[in-house]
Amino acid sequence: MIKRLIALMILMVISIPSIKANSLEDVLFESLMRYEKYVRTNEDPQYGYKRYQGYPMYLYTFGVMYYRLYLLTKDEYFKKKAIEIADIAEKVRNSDWTWYYYDGSKFIESPVSLYNCEFTELFLYAYELTRDPKYREFARNTINALPELLYSISPSAAYNYFFYPFITIAHYLYYTGEDNKDLLEAGEFAYYMAMQGYNPNTKEWYYSPAEYIRDFYDGHSAFYQIGEMSAFLEHQEAVKAIFPEEYRYLISELPGMLEVVKRYQLPSGAYYYNDGAPDCTETIGNIIVFYILYDETFKTDHRDIIYRCINTLLKRQAPNGAYYKTDVGSPIEIWYGDNIGVSLPLFFLKKESRLEGIMYKESELIKREINEKIIIGDYNLELRGKNGRLDAISLIERLKDIKANTYAYLIWHSPYDWDDLCNAFMPLAQKEGIDVIVYLTPPSEPPSPKPYEYDYIKWAQAIGELSIRYPNLTGIAIDDFNYNTGFFTKNYLREIKSSAKSINPSLKLFTVSYYRDITDKFIDQYRDIIDGVIFPFRNEPNIDTTTTSTLAPQVRAVRATLGNELSLIIMIYASKLSSAPIPPDSKYLRETVKISLDLIREGIADGIITYCLPKENKEDDRYRTVKELFNNFNPGGK
Repeated sequence: MIKRLIALMILMVISIPSIKANSLEDVLFESLMRYEKYVRTNEDPQYGYKRYQGYPMYLYTFGVMYYRLYLLTKDEYFKKKAIEIADIAEKVRNSDWTWYYYDGSKFIESPVSLYNCEFTELFLYAYELTRDPKYREFARNTINALPELLYSISPSAAYNYFFYPFITIAHYLYYTGEDNKDLLEAGEFAYYMAMQGYNPNTKEWYYSPAEYIRDFYDGHSAFYQIGEMSAFLEHQEAVKAIFPEEYRYLISELPGMLEVVKRYQLPSGAYYYNDGAPDCTETIGNIIVFYILYDETFKTDHRDIIYRCINTLLKRQAPNGAYYKTDVGSPIEIWYGDNIGVSLPLFFLKKESRLEGIMYKESELIKREINEKIIIGDYNLELRGKNGRLDAISLIERLKDIKANTYAYLIWHSPYDWDDLCNAFMPLAQKEGIDVIVYLTPPSEPPSPKPYEYDYIKWAQAIGELSIRYPNLTGIAIDDFNYNTGFFTKNYLREIKSSAKSINPSLKLFTVSYYRDITDKFIDQYRDIIDGVIFPFRNEPNIDTTTTSTLAPQVRAVRATLGNELSLIIMIYASKLSSAPIPPDSKYLRETVKISLDLIREGIADGIITYCLPKENKEDDRYRTVKELFNNFNPGGK
């Protein structure tokens, strides 16, 4: 696998239109300049910008965008715009130095603490550009109005309503050198309240108290956690100086937090925001900046993620310079891109040539990416409670114990299987970094899978939608596919694939196909539709689970038929095959799993899935054997 995929990835990298590191940055900067020109078309003489939903927040984002563009280019036009926007922000304030939120039709007369954070920062930047003391006074008045807002925030408010004030207070006190005990006390209070939403055991920072109570954490939560991590990293020197104890704790927690939020990143690089923006382009701006700041702090290398995000941004820019809300053709509004506008200039200021050589990654980085794609998994024989419902907690614990990174989830045993997948298994699997392939039975295996039965278009749509919420849902597998080709015609299978891909282009479609069925004719017919094959080894034509000598030759033959483009996942029987006279034992499993792992190392196969590994009893010899081999597997070693 390693040799074959390294070669493929190198070819893939070289085949990307000739955008090398420096020219990639040039293209991205040109994209930013087109966006800035689009922003100009939304200007308003009274309010700075047309009042859309979210005003006056984008006064801040565009003001900081222009401030950073000036630092980057020294263009006086950008400096002038940043100062003008600061003046507008002061003009539209309330008499008590607060701001109201505009909902798209009217101002909601309830002050928002986040605005005081943002405009404190903007006024400080205006002071830096002009050295006019009025802007420092604006900042002082704005920050001094913040404590009262903090102490009156509803207990149900999002945790970032407290964390951003904590960061802003640190920034202000560090920048100005003021000795303000009231602000220090307010900062400590804000930090305490913000951290009520953080679980140090799981490293999850929930979005709101309601989500904390429900233990609900999804892509939206992860995106906001990244925002809080990013704000801390950007102002870490200020936090370190003003709140040293809090700094030490946060800096120690960040690596663990990173592992959590990574699990929710979509293939595009973006994050789920809500059902109206399930693959939200605007989130990418903050993601790029976060990884630049994180790598600068921890001396790590996330250029692969940064590059993926940049490419998505370039693809999702409309002809008028705006960024689409989600994919190309989705709505365009000013508030769908302001976070990108404020983030990209900081990326250029901070990057310090970190993208140099990104198109030609070192081999170790390539190998790490490849290793993450290898499937080490299990299928079926899930653990259930006395009521027949899935015991998701125990199943996840077993999968972690054997170091499986993938589970093929069968929809068949119970009418509640789909509900248990959506509401019990997927959230836990996402948290633990376990990928999921939904395994559907065909018409030849009654009863029909519930709730969509034999309507596989509806299945594809439902699974696609679930995969947007949980990016670790990576594929769909159709069992005994070749026994049902009369039902799954080429046109119908293409429609199934299109239905899934229209929602999540990264969702893969696998057929479960036996040795005798994987022919040139089969592959020629379905090659352009399927993404790979799950190949259950049963020593055909004899059909048994005792012979191991034919495994490697058959896998090699299947690979030759599939070619290099399609994935090949070996399935090894760990429980009795109905048509086999003797069930597999631990000796059989040791030999077949070892051979399969060797084929993966060699680059012939892309993964292994055990069929119905007994998981009830950890002392079962078959369980212990698979656990040993999976735990000791090193893709690059022997």
